[in-house]
Amino acid sequence: MRVTRTLQNVVLASLCAFSALPAQATTNLLINGGFEYPANFPNALLPGGSTIINGWVTTGNGVHWMNENLGYFTDPTGIYAVDLADYARANGGIKQSFATTAGALYNVSFAGMTFQNAGNDGLGEITTLINDVELQTYQLVNHSSASNAWQNFSFTFTAATALTTLEFRHKPAGENYSFLNDVGVYAVPVPESSTYAMLLAGLGLVGFAVRRRSATAF
Repeated sequence: MRVTRTLQNVVLASLCAFSALPAQATTNLLINGGFEYPANFPNALLPGGSTIINGWVTTGNGVHWMNENLGYFTDPTGIYAVDLADYARANGGIKQSFATTAGALYNVSFAGMTFQNAGNDGLGEITTLINDVELQTYQLVNHSSASNAWQNFSFTFTAATALTTLEFRHKPAGENYSFLNDVGVYAVPVPESSTYAMLLAGLGLVGFAVRRRSATAF
């Protein structure tokens, strides 16, 4: 009975140490992650190099900046989003640079959406880049006309410099609607050494208690 109670105590200690590990920070390092704008206009075809969207610079062949009042999408957090496909032109994109700490870990989250309408087959894609290096292409799938079928994505990266550039790009031609919205970059705090020490100590005690219990069972 004493061994069982000891095991329960050390398991609880380990769980407490694990719960003490810090979560993702809540401050978005990006400016205007939702592509909002003070004026209420319907849409704009922005060429590459445009800085009209606060905080962002368009790349490649630009983007289609759209208001949800057009009926192409429903924005759960605002009224604007960007379509990287930009009337089926290839290589449309948008980017933003932000301060980072070299060697630190960051989490990127964003929402993407497409739908089946006007000749589009309900497929789209968004490619992510960090400092001009492609990381991953995310597939958008929505074989319906629903304009609120947002897909949420996230990934982490380790900063290499004091200034990092995050870019989203749509590379292939012939695909309408690869909407991007709600982009966020969040620092992942580094746990204090004492927290890791508590966790490792608790796990070590768990292992010791299990071995002791197994030995006394024979």
